[in-house]
Amino acid sequence: MDGVPVFWLEMPAPVRAMLIFRVGQVDETLPTHGITHLVEHLAMYPLMQNLEAANRINARVEPFRTRFMASGTPEEIATFLADVTTSLSNLPLDRLENEKKVLRTEAANRTGGSLKAAWSWRFGAAGPGLLDFDELGLRWLGPEPINQWAQDRFTAGNAVLWLSGPVPENLKLNLRPGTRKPLPELSQLPSKTPAVYQQGDRWVLLSMLGARGSALAVGTRILDGRLRERLRHQQSLAYEVNASYQRLNSELAEITSFADSLAPSAREAAGALVELARSLAESGPTAQELSAVLAERRRMNEHPEAPLARLEQVAMEELEGLEPKTVAELDAEADALTPGEIAAAFKASFPTSYLSLPREIPMTVEGFTPVPASSGARIKGVRVDPMPGSGHSDVIDFSTEGISLMQPNRTVIGMRWPEVAVALWWSDGRRTLIGPDGSGINIIPAKWRSVESLLAAIRQWVPADRWIPMDEPGTLPRQEGPICAICESTPAIEVTFQDTRSLLMIWFKRVHGVLCRDCGIAKFREVQRRVLVRGWWSIPGLLATPIALLYNTVVYFRFKRLAVPIHSSGITPLPKGRTVWLDPGMLIPAGLALALIWIFWPR
Repeated sequence: MDGVPVFWLEMPAPVRAMLIFRVGQVDETLPTHGITHLVEHLAMYPLMQNLEAANRINARVEPFRTRFMASGTPEEIATFLADVTTSLSNLPLDRLENEKKVLRTEAANRTGGSLKAAWSWRFGAAGPGLLDFDELGLRWLGPEPINQWAQDRFTAGNAVLWLSGPVPENLKLNLRPGTRKPLPELSQLPSKTPAVYQQGDRWVLLSMLGARGSALAVGTRILDGRLRERLRHQQSLAYEVNASYQRLNSELAEITSFADSLAPSAREAAGALVELARSLAESGPTAQELSAVLAERRRMNEHPEAPLARLEQVAMEELEGLEPKTVAELDAEADALTPGEIAAAFKASFPTSYLSLPREIPMTVEGFTPVPASSGARIKGVRVDPMPGSGHSDVIDFSTEGISLMQPNRTVIGMRWPEVAVALWWSDGRRTLIGPDGSGINIIPAKWRSVESLLAAIRQWVPADRWIPMDEPGTLPRQEGPICAICESTPAIEVTFQDTRSLLMIWFKRVHGVLCRDCGIAKFREVQRRVLVRGWWSIPGLLATPIALLYNTVVYFRFKRLAVPIHSSGITPLPKGRTVWLDPGMLIPAGLALALIWIFWPR
């Protein structure tokens, strides 16, 4: 129909329709993540203005595909399909900023702890791994890239349609012609597996990859039954526990075992996930388990909705370019399975495992290797040290080749400039670089010494298409550059105060930091008061203290020349207090001056 493959069968009313495109989150990049979601929202906006129709139409973006669905009479289905395809071919881009705001609000209200975190640990910041990252495209995407994405991906050649009834008369699909987009290649990170990592605060998860087919699909149902029996009914370690099977491409599928255990039970629950998957790999299911699962499968095939599920499967096979199989062929394939074949499928899958443990649980699991904290190599080049009092001891190195951060425990996060997946920037000077594996380097200018050359190198060497502005539209703008280390205001400058102290001996102390006008004047008065009281009590102090007071006064006038700071962080700046000239400490130099005048005044 108008270039779109259509599958239908006769089912009781109302008619249900599903228009599916082979485009999803896995096709995006980290900078454009969320672009498919935007197209879906924009396309549905005109249709959702009809409140009566809004209750029976919907759409959603999935990892590998995007769906537009409706139920109703044949005439209503025809109207929906015509309207949504027209909207996809001519998006209401005047609505773009509104929908970006709606989607950012939706994202802000999501709870953390994605169960798809295993994908980012396995695939990094690309493909399926994108599902564990924010939709950064909502921050910057404009009409042109969104319109181009819709023209390239939401086409007749990249779609399939199924209906639970005959094709309505006068059905029109107003889609541009185009080509089918194959499922993307899956590129895994080079971690040693089986691997274990820490994520979340209580739940546990085991992810395995294996050959797509009946052996893993049936075996997953058997694993699901074993997990429920052990963790829910026998040991009461979890409320929600399951094993699921998901196709990733034409060759691979993922088996995910999950349990929402409480933190004290997490290690035992994780051990059960591993033990039951391993036992299935070693000895397979019992004949009774296999027989029960196959019997349940046959009962499901007799359900009134089963033909619709089969229709969906046929449509998916067409969309993904797979060889279609009849119900009889699938049944015969499942019925022919042996315990040994299921064991072999799990034995081949188990070595690919990723095990997720809560952050407080040590990663000491027999046979599993912790995912390395380090990523990439240390760059040899210019070294940037932490600002005194910044609260960290990390070191950044950068050159024309790339950038790296080394923590005190020798953990290194390094990336070459062309490998930077995304560079997040804020107008106050903050930067976050995310590498291809999902690791990140955060740079807050106030926490680093001589940071200007580092910021200039990032601006020069990170590819232009990786930059994402992170300031929320409509927020109070801030001047680009360093931010105050105390109240995070701008503008700010890096200064050093002389905090000279003496008592028979002399100590040359310094106060160093990045400060705004208000905090700088307050810090000047604080240091100057100390010097006035503590600096004079030695012979060297009598000479050094006036120099320190004069030096600090010069710094003070640097702050007086700064613009009034923009306080948009919500953090209160330091209280300025009263002027130094009215401080009682001024009596000490005044007294010393009078004493010198009295001693040396000619008589």
